[in-house]
Amino acid sequence: MKVSSQTIIHECPFAKKTYEIEIYSPLDLVKFLHQNDPSSYEKFVVNIGAADGVTGDPCYAIYKEGWPGLAIEGSDNKALFDNLPQENVKKITNQFCTPFNIAELLRSGGTPTDFSFLKIDIDGYDGPVLQAILGAGFKPAIIQAEVNQEIPFPFEFSVSYSEEYIPVYSGPLGTSHTGFHGMSFAYALRIAQAYGYHFVSASEKYLVDVILLRNDLAGLFGSKIRSDYEGLREIYFEHPAKPPNLTYFRHPDPLMAFSWRSRNDYEVLASELFVKLSEHCRIKHNGKILPFYFSMHPFASMRGLGTSRT
Repeated sequence: MKVSSQTIIHECPFAKKTYEIEIYSPLDLVKFLHQNDPSSYEKFVVNIGAADGVTGDPCYAIYKEGWPGLAIEGSDNKALFDNLPQENVKKITNQFCTPFNIAELLRSGGTPTDFSFLKIDIDGYDGPVLQAILGAGFKPAIIQAEVNQEIPFPFEFSVSYSEEYIPVYSGPLGTSHTGFHGMSFAYALRIAQAYGYHFVSASEKYLVDVILLRNDLAGLFGSKIRSDYEGLREIYFEHPAKPPNLTYFRHPDPLMAFSWRSRNDYEVLASELFVKLSEHCRIKHNGKILPFYFSMHPFASMRGLGTSRT
């Protein structure tokens, strides 16, 4: 890549390899884009799941550079208006984004078809919302989307839309998303490939967010499009697992999600994952099972390893 980056060295015990990974800043990426291709994409930043607009948010630094955009938050977070006082950034609070309203929210917020940067982090049905945005014809140059890293490659998981979905659980086990949230890395990359995007970086050393770039910009940025099964698997294992104390599956065994990474008995593991996701859904939703998608990346299925459940 032709953009400045942070280099991280990671020794992966499962792949028995040492990886050198590059972490790119969204601010540096969008600046590079507009310095080298100023006419193809309008300067505009969409922040879905903006929270207070600052904490851990990649859009904040870009907005501070004077870029216009749209920031949407599902809660009544008044700090968003204080932290983003810019008039050219439209703020919307008390508005949950769904696959059914997101296109109109973006249109009414002045979002152009070809714009610079999209960030999505809503701790729930991120996958269906992202797919709805791209399916509606929006073409952000760069996307940062949260993923549920603990669902190992090649398993595809995504929370489906439901009015009953609760983003954050609060109960006897503490306050957490639980393991039932978001979308897995494999699911995110399948959406990316379907709409002409490829992986360029994680947002940090852990694979908490993926940063995706449009394929037609690969030459400009000097990025490598890795779309084959082994390439995607390599991306997943390049990044270290989260420490046991940070895993959302830490009850009852904080090492459980860590052990999933080392397994290749996919048929057996698929059943265990499906059961565990169902359990975490019940914990979060007072005993109810809400709809979710669970399968394997198609490349795994073509190797005779596939399973699919909804």
